[in-house]
Amino acid sequence: MENVNVNVVESVPEYITTFINNNYETIKNIIEEEKERGDGFIYIDIHVKENKLNLLYFTNEEVSNIGTTKEFLESVNVENKTTIIINDNEYKTRFILYI
Repeated sequence: MENVNVNVVESVPEYITTFINNNYETIKNIIEEEKERGDGFIYIDIHVKENKLNLLYFTNEEVSNIGTTKEFLESVNVENKTTIIINDNEYKTRFILYI
């Protein structure tokens, strides 16, 4: 298994903050619509250089689709919040936000 370094940061890069702020209502609507399938999380896959972004909702049972485990998802879960996992392919970094 690959070594993983975990760092807690107080902020995320500006392009992520801008995207979340500009699309907050849309993201909330996606969460509300998709929660009918079950509790879950938002996964955002970003390719900055290619100016590409994929936003997906996964139920907790679908967690293996992003190459992680249910245990990891449970460890980052915050009660009454939806987890947003942002995968930045350029910097090979994942950020975890809550809304």
